[in-house]
Amino acid sequence: MSDRILTKAARFLSENGVGNFTPVLAERYKEKIPPQIDLVFSVVVMQHLTRDLVRDYFRGLQGKLKPGGHFLVQFVEDFLAYDTDAQAIDYEPSINWTPRQILELSEGVGLDFLEVRSRKVTPTALWHWAFLRKPLV
Repeated sequence: MSDRILTKAARFLSENGVGNFTPVLAERYKEKIPPQIDLVFSVVVMQHLTRDLVRDYFRGLQGKLKPGGHFLVQFVEDFLAYDTDAQAIDYEPSINWTPRQILELSEGVGLDFLEVRSRKVTPTALWHWAFLRKPLV
């Protein structure tokens, strides 16, 4: 994202009655996102990040959620990419995620795994929508 796109998003949401949107560039999220947020929503992001960066975002954002706050995050699983990504190291981008890996990620950062809903989006790829929650206690 860029500041320009975030400004447009904030203006659009404000014009449509949404007043609790915090536009933040990814590299500034730790200091700019306020504590006690209700929801982390992410679409078409995680497949462009390395596994270590995804874990870092999840750890950091989990700390920003209020107890009972939710993650709704989309991951991709592209079957054609398994030849290279199946053995990917933590620092390799364009990562595929299976439901089991999403479960392991959520457990590793202290989130409750609620469910994953999958949808075929191309003949060789699925989108996995992960529903996660910060524990109440």
